[in-house]
Parts: sequence; structure tokens; C-alpha cells
Amino acid sequence: TLATGLYISFVLPVFVVRLGLWVLSNTIYRLNVRGKHHVPEQGGALLVANHTSFLDALVIIASIDRPVRFIMYQGIYDIPWIKPLAKMMGAIPVTPGGGPREVVSSLRSASEAIKNGDLVCIFAEGQITRTGQMLPFRRGFERIMKGVEAPIVPVYIDQIWGSIFSFANGKFFWKWPKRVPYPITIAFGNSLASTANAYELRSAIQELGTHAYTERISPDDLLHRQFFHIARWNPLQMCVADGRSGKLSYFKTLVGSIILARKLKAQLGPEEPVGVLLPQGVGGVLVNVALTLMGKVPVNLNYTSSNDSIAAAARQCGMKHVITAHAFLEQLPVVPPTEDVIYLEDVMKTVGPRDHRRGALSAFFMPVRRLERELGAPANRSCDDLATIIFSSGSEGEPKGIMLTHFNIISNVDAGIQVFPHRKWDTLVGILPFFHSFGYTATLWAVLTQKLSAVYHPNPLEATGGIVVQRVVE
Repeated sequence: TLATGLYISFVLPVFVVRLGLWVLSNTIYRLNVRGKHHVPEQGGALLVANHTSFLDALVIIASIDRPVRFIMYQGIYDIPWIKPLAKMMGAIPVTPGGGPREVVSSLRSASEAIKNGDLVCIFAEGQITRTGQMLPFRRGFERIMKGVEAPIVPVYIDQIWGSIFSFANGKFFWKWPKRVPYPITIAFGNSLASTANAYELRSAIQELGTHAYTERISPDDLLHRQFFHIARWNPLQMCVADGRSGKLSYFKTLVGSIILARKLKAQLGPEEPVGVLLPQGVGGVLVNVALTLMGKVPVNLNYTSSNDSIAAAARQCGMKHVITAHAFLEQLPVVPPTEDVIYLEDVMKTVGPRDHRRGALSAFFMPVRRLERELGAPANRSCDDLATIIFSSGSEGEPKGIMLTHFNIISNVDAGIQVFPHRKWDTLVGILPFFHSFGYTATLWAVLTQKLSAVYHPNPLEATGGIVVQRVVE
């Protein structure tokens, strides 16, 4: 009778909870566990994890077979629907505002649990991040491990920022999931000594995060493919605009890029680098997307530097063609660095109704990989392919080319968009040129791949540019 009562009161509820978590992690969520062997199969240990959502503790429970006792804030512990579950899982409540004595008592309970062979987990940041970035570590875990001979296992939970239970978009809970099933990666690292300090532990968890991120992006995840996906699902949303060309929706931007790519195919040679001598604007966006779709490498040339510097950049790339515009060259005394110059106005004069119809049908129905093949893009493209070359200003001699892959740009976009507060369909003012690394990343590809809009103004030094931007948006 006693054994039956213990089973009903403790073992059975834990089994039901773990079964429910297993179902969730294999249906609504997709849990990818890395480094599980670093968690000791028996004996005490302290797990230290980053804290990005209310779901973190459940993710850790679902990822390993051993029971885990969590250090839990007293205010969360006392919530009526959480308290029974927290008690059942052996959570250790702590009250930071209750005075040093109560805090020390809670941390001492955690120390004793580890000495008794339990797994204890603490979120060393002390709170859920509000930005997606890892916060500074508090030193409570050092107090727990003082005088305790047990390993510390670093844990990184990846991709959960942006889920319903994170603070993404400035709120908890009240938002739609980005996708279903929702992928989550949890990585366990090599155990550290019980004497590890906050700096060593935080560095180990950051390194786990770096490895987790590199595995997050699919090898065939390319910039223009991300843009294709967003444009097809949000065709009527405003995408880009400037004072000369007006507004283009996502669908019109996609159609324009396809039309331009088909026209450029007949004029470009087999070489990959193609120079782009255009200001930031709708024309520059369409050219960069078209070239990327074709498998070319757009090299946005620094038109504020000398003609010798531009020629040096073209020579280093083996560049044979440059795309520019008559109207642009009339404004600046820039000499194209190659003899084969393609003028955007001349190309657009050849576009007729048939091209528009064909471009629209392709934008709606043609698979992106088939379109790539039609435009002469190489097979087996991957995110490690070269996306662009950004040249330095040449202030210390000849300009130096920085070769950036699709993965470089995508990872920078993801990192930047996580740091800067924004909402879907916010409008950026594009004043930085595309030959600038931030202009190319933020006001070009971040806009096209993150459901944003951009209004461009060619001269960032003009105070009247703000009026132009306002009129375009209105």
C-alpha cells in the first residue's frame, strides 16, 4: 500500500509530465539535442543555462533522462498552477528581495542537493533576456559550488528566442509562432571544474551558442531564396521606394528582379564578379537581387573614391562588366572601370508587356531553383558561396576586397535584427550606400529577408532628404 501510494503521488505524475513533454517536443516543437553525453549519468552536477523564455526549464527536462531540480524565483514558484508542478520536480525557490539570509539558505539547499547526487540547474543571468542577447552572469552559482566537488555543465538553448514564450516583439505570449513545428536546439558542453568563475562559464556557453548557430542555417539557405519566400507570401506589402522610382511592393520587386536578370543574362559573360555603380535606391536593389539570383557576385563600387581606386577594385576582381545609369554618371565625375558598361536605362527600354507577363508568372509559379538554372546559375549552390565583395576605402593604399558569403550576410542580419527593436513591416530610411558593409547588410538584405520596408535617399548629407522620404512613404 505504501509503495502504491508513493507511485501514485510521485512517480506517476513525473511520468505523465515527461510523457507530455516528449509529445510536445516531437509534434509542436522539434527538439534537437547536442552533447547529451556531457551530462553525467549519475552523481551530482550543476547545469548552467542561458535564459531566453518561460519554456527553458521544460526544454531542459525534455532533453535528458535524469530529473532536474531548478533554482526558481519565488514569485514564479508561488503561481498557483506552477507550484504543484514545481514541488513535484523538486524546485528550489529563491527570494532575491527577501534578504541575504534567505538567499544564502536557498543556495545552500542547492549545494546539499548536488552533494546528494541530484542534478541542479540555474539560469545564471537571473532573468529572461529582453533582447535575445545573453545578459551578464550573476555569481550565485559560485556560491552554490563553494566546497562542492561536482562538475558544472554549460547549456545553451538556441532558436527559442522569437517563440511565443520569449519576449520577442516586446511581449510575452500574445503572438503567433513563427512556424510549426518550431525547431529548438539545446547543446550541452564539456563540463567545467567546480571552481570555474562567471567569465569562464559565460564564455563556454557563448561558444556553444556559436556552434549551435552555425548548424541552424541550412546549406541551401541563400539570400535571394529567403526574399522569394517572403515576397510570395506577402505580395502586396510595400518593399522598397525612392523619390525617383516611387514605391514597389514585394511582388513588383520580385518581378522586376526576374525581368532584369533575364535581360542581363544576354549581356553578361561567364565571369562571376559584376560591378555595380549605382546609388542606393530601387534600381540598385533590383540589380543586386537579379545578379544574386543569376549566381553572379555583385560588387558595389565605391563611387565616392577616386577613379584609380575604382579601377583597382575592378582589377582585383577580374571584373569585365559594370552596370550603371546615365543619370547617375551625369551627377558624379566617375569613370566606369571597364569598357563593357551596361546602362540600366537602356536595358529597361527593351522591357515590354510580354516580359512583364512572363516575369509575373515566374514570380508566382516557377520554383526558385528552376529559375536559377534558367538564368545560368551554378548547380549545388550553398550558403558558403560568395555573395559579394566589399572594398575598403583605400585610405591606406590600394582598396582591399572583403569576400562575404551568403552565410556571412545572413548571420549578420539575424544578429542585427535581434538587437535592434523593430516590428514587422517597419520602414527603414536607406541613406547608406550599398558599397558600405552596413548599407549592404541592413538596408538591402535585412529589408528583403526580414519583412521590412525601405525608403532610399541617394545623398545622406542632404537635409531635405527627410522631406523626400516622408513624401514617398505618404
